[in-house]
Amino acid sequence: MTKDLQASLKAIKHLRSSLVFCNADGRPLSKWQLHERLWGTARRAGLREIRWHDTRHSFASQLVMAGVPIVQVQQWMGHTTIEMTMRYAHLAPGSGAGHIRALEMGGSPRALTAT
Repeated sequence: MTKDLQASLKAIKHLRSSLVFCNADGRPLSKWQLHERLWGTARRAGLREIRWHDTRHSFASQLVMAGVPIVQVQQWMGHTTIEMTMRYAHLAPGSGAGHIRALEMGGSPRALTAT
């Protein structure tokens, strides 16, 4: 969670609850109420009806497209195997040429051939 998002959520915390999203009396929203909120938000944004899992998939996809290391994405997503996270690897930017240039600029040829 970004610091900006954390600050925004704290700013709208409910007066009768430690929750951000809750009923008027501070009680947690039911599963059905959460789905209704998500669908209403999507509709107002002009999007198709989405599921909560779709938001998780979008999060992982955007991380990989932004160049976040796949192992970091795995940790944040809570995937127990790297294979699960590798499903997003095709979204990674570039061909890896930048990584090779990094080796050319600072890597030692001996370090690259050492066993």
